[in-house]
Amino acid sequence: MDRSEFPNRLLATLPNRVRRRLISQSIEIELTAGETLCTPGARLLHADFPLAGIVSTQIPFGPYSSFQVELAGREGMIGLPLVFGVSIATLHRHVQLSGASIRLTAAALKQELASSRTLRETLGRYAYVLRAQLAETVGCNSFHLLEARLARWLLETLDRIDSNEFHLTHELLGRMLGVRRESITSAASFLRKRKLVRYSRGEITILDREGLEAVSCQCYRSAKGTYERLFSS
Repeated sequence: MDRSEFPNRLLATLPNRVRRRLISQSIEIELTAGETLCTPGARLLHADFPLAGIVSTQIPFGPYSSFQVELAGREGMIGLPLVFGVSIATLHRHVQLSGASIRLTAAALKQELASSRTLRETLGRYAYVLRAQLAETVGCNSFHLLEARLARWLLETLDRIDSNEFHLTHELLGRMLGVRRESITSAASFLRKRKLVRYSRGEITILDREGLEAVSCQCYRSAKGTYERLFSS
C-alpha cells in the first residue's frame, strides 16, 4: 500500500521499509466502543495505532468525575509513554468510537524503537504535538465558553472519521468536557438552533462544518495547525 493511502497517518509518514517492519511485528485488532484500554496505575502492555475509530484520554477526578484531555484516532497512537520507557499508565483511556487498530506489544515497540532512529524521531514529534494540545486544552477548559468547547470537540471527532454522523450521548459528552449533562443539553441546543448540527437520541449529524468552525474557539485551529506543520507530507 502506498504511504499516502495508509489509514494511520502517523505510520504513513514513515519510510516504507520502517513501516513494513513495524507492521510485521503487529496484529490487527478491533477497538470496541466503551472498551477501557488502560486505567491509572495499570501496566501498559501494548501500543495501538488506530486505523479507524477514536480513543479518548481523560483525567479522573474521583469516581464519577473526569474531563477529556486528548483524542486519538488514525492520526496518532495510544501508548506513547512506552516510547519513553514508561510502562505505567497515569490516565484513563477508553474507546469512544469503534474501529480497527494496529497493535504492538510493549516489547515489540521497544525493539523497533531501538532499531529505527526515524521511528524514534517521528513518535517524539507526536509527543510534542500532544504536549502542545494538552496545554491548550487546559486553557480552553478554564476560559472558553462551553458552546465553543463543544464545537471544538465535535470538529476534532469529525477530523478522525469518514462520516458527518456519529453516536454520542449527552451524558458521555458531559463526561468528556467535565460538565453536567444539563449544560451539554443547553450547549447542544445552541448549536442546533443555528442549524450547525442535528441531534436525536445520541445520533449527531454535522450540518455545517464551516459554521461550526466559526463557533469553535481558536484552540481547534491552533491544535490542528501544530499537527499539520509537523506531519504534512
